[in-house]
Amino acid sequence: MIRSTRRRGARWATALALTSALVLAPTAAFAADPAVSPVGADGTDTDVAASGASDTAAAAAAPTEAETPAVEAPAVEAPAETPAAEAPATEAPAAETEDVTAEVPAASALVADGIVMNYVVNTTVRNADAVADASAAVVAAGGVVLSQYPEIGVVTAQSRDGDFLATMRGTVGVESAGPTRTAEVVDDEVEVPAEVPATSGATAPAAGATGAGPQSLDRPLGTEVAPVDPLEAQQWDMAAIGAPEAREIEDGDGVVVGVLDSGIDVSHPDLAGQVDASKSVGCAVNGQPDQSQAAWVPVDDSESHGTHVAGTIAAADNGVGIVGIAPGATLASVKVVNYDGFIYPEYALCGFMWAADQGFDVTNNSYYVDPWEFWCSTEADQAPALESVTRAVEFSEQQGVLNVAAAGNSSYDLANKTTNDSSPNDTTPVEGRDVSEGCSDIPAEIDGVVTVSALRLGDDGQPVFDSRYSNFGAGVIDLGAPGSNILSTVFGGLYEAYNGTSMASPHVAGVAALLAATHPDASPAELQVLLKQQATKRDDPSLYGAGVVNAFAAVTEDLVPALGPVAAVADGTVQAGRPFRVLGANFVPGETVTVTGADGEPLDGEFTADAEGRLVGPAVLSPFLPAGATTLELTGDAGSRATLDLLVEEAVAGPAITAPVDGSTVEAGTVTVTGTAQPGALVTVVLATADQFEGFEQMVTPTSPSARLDVAGEPVAFDTDLGFSVSTIQTDATGAFTASFTGVPVGDYGTTALQVLADGTSSTFTDPVLFSAAAAAVVPPVTVPGTGVVPVTTPAGTGVVPVASTRAGALAYTGSEPGAPLSAALLLLVAGAGALVAARRLRRRADARVEG
Repeated sequence: MIRSTRRRGARWATALALTSALVLAPTAAFAADPAVSPVGADGTDTDVAASGASDTAAAAAAPTEAETPAVEAPAVEAPAETPAAEAPATEAPAAETEDVTAEVPAASALVADGIVMNYVVNTTVRNADAVADASAAVVAAGGVVLSQYPEIGVVTAQSRDGDFLATMRGTVGVESAGPTRTAEVVDDEVEVPAEVPATSGATAPAAGATGAGPQSLDRPLGTEVAPVDPLEAQQWDMAAIGAPEAREIEDGDGVVVGVLDSGIDVSHPDLAGQVDASKSVGCAVNGQPDQSQAAWVPVDDSESHGTHVAGTIAAADNGVGIVGIAPGATLASVKVVNYDGFIYPEYALCGFMWAADQGFDVTNNSYYVDPWEFWCSTEADQAPALESVTRAVEFSEQQGVLNVAAAGNSSYDLANKTTNDSSPNDTTPVEGRDVSEGCSDIPAEIDGVVTVSALRLGDDGQPVFDSRYSNFGAGVIDLGAPGSNILSTVFGGLYEAYNGTSMASPHVAGVAALLAATHPDASPAELQVLLKQQATKRDDPSLYGAGVVNAFAAVTEDLVPALGPVAAVADGTVQAGRPFRVLGANFVPGETVTVTGADGEPLDGEFTADAEGRLVGPAVLSPFLPAGATTLELTGDAGSRATLDLLVEEAVAGPAITAPVDGSTVEAGTVTVTGTAQPGALVTVVLATADQFEGFEQMVTPTSPSARLDVAGEPVAFDTDLGFSVSTIQTDATGAFTASFTGVPVGDYGTTALQVLADGTSSTFTDPVLFSAAAAAVVPPVTVPGTGVVPVTTPAGTGVVPVASTRAGALAYTGSEPGAPLSAALLLLVAGAGALVAARRLRRRADARVEG
């Protein structure tokens, strides 16, 4: 469930003081993280994912890389072999479920006269007549019918009669009946007449009880809020799955994604216009559909979970804030989480049946159904609700809906369940409850649902399983997706970073939307096969399932007709001189691919297609390339060809030279060049005779892998044979630099410089500063009494300095004949090396991806 922060105002100060927290929503609330969970005065998170107050308070603060389960999630119950909802409405019994009525008391121990409870009633035959008969029996037993679903043979009801449950279980045509919660129904959900006074033993929600719903841990507010500026660079998760490049080919237009969660803030600048009000609904009051906007939008920032999920899936590509995986898709807000953070079975039933009725293509479910983290088919009071939700999920799939769900945040092996201490989470949890047989986390473990584990950014730049909180399990996890430090939209037009499987699931839902757009006729089962088939493979299926979800593959591979070799760059825009990533698909496996610029010259380095014919690697354009459109051509040695149209932005400006000053005259001998650049940048300063600067602006950048940076603070000897020398130094913390050249003869000179930033970006050269070097002026001899005649010259260090025998600290230069003009081959040697720095770094990441 999603935890509410209502009536916990005193704890906000502590919440604001924390920097991050896991948004690990228990499967109860759309695997949604309890939207803004309050933090206790001791710094611990009091709003733990609804999966059962099991996520320990310690999970409030985001776990450190070294921590193992950041959240002591309640023991996950073994996936129950939930009674599969058999085929839709047929006259024959839907499923051969065992008759449990004889094995349990006529009425549940939690049911008594005067206590208002909600129930699910499953009919043996799934059709309108059977549901009508069951509904009549509900009324005859003193209950009120809340909802009817003849398609799946389910009725939801409410009663305050202590004999109601036993009566319904004994009704002909009723397969099973059971309560949907352990806490008494209160407030605006009470619909039955108040004929019987409530007894003192009523089971109202336990003090402070909150749903386990969202699959995420609450996070503190305040310090994680980001300004409303373009924040794509902070979305590591999108780059990890190839989403920015995928959007250049397909954005999900025409696909409807239902966000079953805590509501979507439709006033958020990144979500305004993304939500279809006609397809949105509230289900959080007795599971009865309510299309008024107030029923399906969040009330306040404690209900931000659904808004965060929605942003990951489809935040608009509008130049504001972030961008979702499928910005062209249409979102539908289906609010299945109540204000206290609970997602009861009747809410989930309403949500899945609404998705089926409205023709959604995909739904995201970042929660588990409350109040049980694991619903057991062996428990008479749990099996009926488990059956009802299973029927609804399976019916929605039959109607063309692909359902995606969070695996949960309990660091629990779903394939080997043992015991659980977190449930029920709406009253008093049962410690040591045996969940080893027939128990399931729903909807995550319902057949046909795509179950997603959470990944974090690894040290090698690749996504890795986050063992601090994510559930796992061989045969249970279908895919892995980024779930830690995920920046997305939240209530009030802000952005925050959340953690949890609640955040991982929408990444898969977003990619599923892209798949649905590129494969409009594919069934949910076929889409699931494609998701797994196209995933980036990892070694351990128990952690990653089929692998890491791959957005780029979704829009380029397995298309009919086949797309052929294709390549893309994030946003289709690059900056001259700055390394960028190229993704490609459908090349011949193993072939070497060369990238050629518009001038016909190949860019530095080559790509090698992997076993799937995919390309991933760095490229960089000359910092001297003018801004505007350009086209790159990718040519494989096995015959593959693809073109890549790009918009090029102007390169980073070069350093500012403060001395010498243009048009000035300095003393020959030692010439010192000073200036400023970005702190920590490598600055290459060129000193050359003035005639070599003619046509300087036409020079281009060769990226030479043989370039060697010898960074030292020692002076560099001027090479009179070549007519120029190069010095490379690193700027200090203020960005200042100083380069000295010795042995500079009298004459006219020019100096220029470029900088290479930490990420390998090369700037343009600064406009040349032209100056003259003249002999040092000699002052006439002066007689000093008692010492004789002493010649006085200019201050030491400014006159002619003997040429050093070696050029320590200079950039090593090879391949030019003496007397060669100052050309790109030397001028941009360092620029090439700078690009190489970033290229190597990106290649290391690419290699890690292939090896992983």
